[in-house]
Amino acid sequence: MLTPPDTVVSSPAAVRASRRAGRAIVLAGLVAGTLDLLFAWVVFPRPLVGTLKLVAGGWFGPNAGRSGAGVAAIGFASHFLVALGAAAGYWIMTRVWPGLNRFAVVAGLVYGLVVYEAMHLIVLPLSAYHRPAQFASLLNVDVLSHLFFVGLPIALIIRHYSVLRPARPLSAREK
Repeated sequence: MLTPPDTVVSSPAAVRASRRAGRAIVLAGLVAGTLDLLFAWVVFPRPLVGTLKLVAGGWFGPNAGRSGAGVAAIGFASHFLVALGAAAGYWIMTRVWPGLNRFAVVAGLVYGLVVYEAMHLIVLPLSAYHRPAQFASLLNVDVLSHLFFVGLPIALIIRHYSVLRPARPLSAREK
């Protein structure tokens, strides 16, 4: 039977692959975002709400720190949206260059540096902070945190979900 041209046909394998990609991206983004927030909270001691208001300052400027809990919630959402975007970006890169999964540790460390530099060369200069673009030293503790707490976990989680496993037989419900 022919299907109309505007009908999308998805095989059970394609649906499983799509769900697997979604799980990988969400888990990698949540882990990286959480580790990054915990690092900031431990290394730069201030209340977590204050840290989240700093993140929201990208939208509202330096005065965001004097705002209420709603601004902190926007900072929380923004922080995890960026982390999920970083995870999705890495997942896409592994589809284009599958070898990244083979060298996930090195690729993840490099990707952490790429994420850090993108934030400091593109995002912050365009934000309400209007910080000038500048490269950071590799010995900067914030750069190191992005290598080990952002790039590396994203790469390892994406690799874990990218490993091909033997197909299981379809259940009667899936057929």
